Amino acid sequence: MIAIVLCGGYGTRLYPLTLNQPKALLPIANKPLLNYIIEKINEVGDIKKIIIVSNNKFFKNFKLWLDKYKDSFEKNIKILNDGTNNNEVRSGGIGDLWFAIEKENIRDDVLIVAGDNLFDFSLKPFINFFKQNNNIVNAVYKLGSKKKAKRFGVVELKSKQIVSFEEKPENPKTDIISLALYLYPKFLLNKIKNYLDKNLNSEGLGYLIKYFSKKEKIFGFVVQGRFFDIGVIEDYKKANKIWEDLSK
Repeated sequence: MIAIVLCGGYGTRLYPLTLNQPKALLPIANKPLLNYIIEKINEVGDIKKIIIVSNNKFFKNFKLWLDKYKDSFEKNIKILNDGTNNNEVRSGGIGDLWFAIEKENIRDDVLIVAGDNLFDFSLKPFINFFKQNNNIVNAVYKLGSKKKAKRFGVVELKSKQIVSFEEKPENPKTDIISLALYLYPKFLLNKIKNYLDKNLNSEGLGYLIKYFSKKEKIFGFVVQGRFFDIGVIEDYKKANKIWEDLSK
């Protein structure tokens, strides 16, 4: 299994914090956000390699980060540059995902993580569930509030299978949200290219879930624990405060 961490965004909603550094490297309790993701991936023995996709603007930032921390990480990490320089020409999450698969000639099962996700739960149960089903699995989270779910991609589950996906719906069907945390079996990777060839939305990874939910079996695995999608300054400050308190 290969892990792909997508860090190609420009974090415009976090300006001015992300004018000169990517949001994946913003400090959370005095440690880069990305370190927490790598530490969780390191716990999984099945993962042979970690690929981080950056844009050209922040590529040097990630190289400096890796030079500083590589000795503390157990797995081989490679950073790819998608070649984009600003938000207007960004590749989008799906575009960067396919870029990594094609560039590295990946023919393994893939764990996909968005680089702005902060979570404290183990990935092991998620991966064990994937092994049992051998289909696309999306980590999902029960918010307990349909009103709060409006900010996210919302899924509907039947017998653990995702039967519908709505991106930031005005009237959510459920309070279960899709996290930017996915497992894809190797036999379906080429179908991501089929999606892009249709000139469909290449930005949010959730659009792939919506697309595949009509064609393949996609399972939702409900995770337990804390998570934050570091998208705006308020979320960043809240997450930073909680992790600082936990580290005391």
